[in-house]
Amino acid sequence: TANQNLILNSRGTGNLYFQTADSTKMTVLNNGNVGIGTVSPGADGLTIRREGSDKRTLLQLDRPNTPGLQTNIQFTVSNIMVGQIQHEYVAANYNHMSFTLRNPSGANVIPLWLENSGNVGIGTTTPGAKLDVTGGNILLSNNQALQFKDVTTGTARNILTYSSGNSTTLTAGPNGSSQGALSLIGNNDTRLAVTTSNDLILKTNGGRIKLTDNAESANYLVV
Repeated sequence: TANQNLILNSRGTGNLYFQTADSTKMTVLNNGNVGIGTVSPGADGLTIRREGSDKRTLLQLDRPNTPGLQTNIQFTVSNIMVGQIQHEYVAANYNHMSFTLRNPSGANVIPLWLENSGNVGIGTTTPGAKLDVTGGNILLSNNQALQFKDVTTGTARNILTYSSGNSTTLTAGPNGSSQGALSLIGNNDTRLAVTTSNDLILKTNGGRIKLTDNAESANYLVV
C-alpha cells in the first residue's frame, strides 16, 4: 500500500540480522550498533569488516560525472558542523579535497587543501607549489633540521639546523660527511661563499664591507 512504513523489529533484547545465501551480511544490535560483514560490531555506531588479506575498498562514495559536485563527510555537535572532509569534482582531470574546522569564533576555516596536481596548501586554497604555507610559520622542534634531497645521489642534506643551545647552523653537503660549498646570492650574483677548500670569499661589486654594532651607531671596520 502506498505511503506506508515498514518496521523490522526484534523483540526484547534480541538483535536484527540480515542474511543472503544463508550468511549474515548486516547486523543491528539492540544497543544500536550496526555491523556490515560482522555479527559483533564493536564501535559505537557502524563497523565495516571484510575478510581477506588483499586490498579492499570498505566504503565508496560515488557521484555522477557532473562537474561542480561536492561530496562531504561532516562532523556535528548538536547539529552544528564542527568539522568536514570535502571532495569537489571541479572539472575533467581536476578535483581537490579539503578539511574544514569550526574555529572558536564560530567561523569555518580550511586549514588543509589538497590538489590532484600534488600541491598541498596550509592556510590557502590556491597552493602554487608542492607545499604552500600561508598566514603562519613552519616550526621545527629542537635538534631537527630542514632538509633537501640531492636528486642525483638521493642523499638528504641538512640545510638549516637548530639545537637546544640556541645555536642555528646553516650547512651544505650530505649529513655525516664532508661539507660542500655554501653560497649566498644577491642580485643574481654570489656575494658570500665558503668553498670546499675552506676559503671565504666576499664579493661586493663596488660596494663596501662594513662591521657595526647592533644599533649601527658606529662602524668598526669599513673596507
